[in-house]
Amino acid sequence: MQASNIQEITVENGYMKVALDASVRRGEGISFFSRLNATAHEEGLRHIMVDARGLGCTNSPGTQFQFANTHMRKINFDRRLKLGVWIEKLDPEYEFFELTFSNAGYQFKVFTEEKDLLNWFG
Repeated sequence: MQASNIQEITVENGYMKVALDASVRRGEGISFFSRLNATAHEEGLRHIMVDARGLGCTNSPGTQFQFANTHMRKINFDRRLKLGVWIEKLDPEYEFFELTFSNAGYQFKVFTEEKDLLNWFG
């Protein structure tokens, strides 16, 4: 299960930090979220930070909606996991991504400040 856009995964201070070197594109989401889910469970973690600074959200609203409401269930993504995405500036595509995942029952939020993301983890 390889997600080619992941540059590095590290565990620090009780959370998983995922550095991306490319945006997650249509067709890569299943392997990407499956890997995050599996790694979080292997490490006994409940918090995932995805560092997407400098990367745009490349999926259409329809693709985001379908993924959140269909594919995440198929891969049995753990709804107890908190997934925070760190971006440089607010972006309507990322905000819609947050909305669709939240409405589908996942703890998914977008942040422009690392400290706010870490505070959300608790």
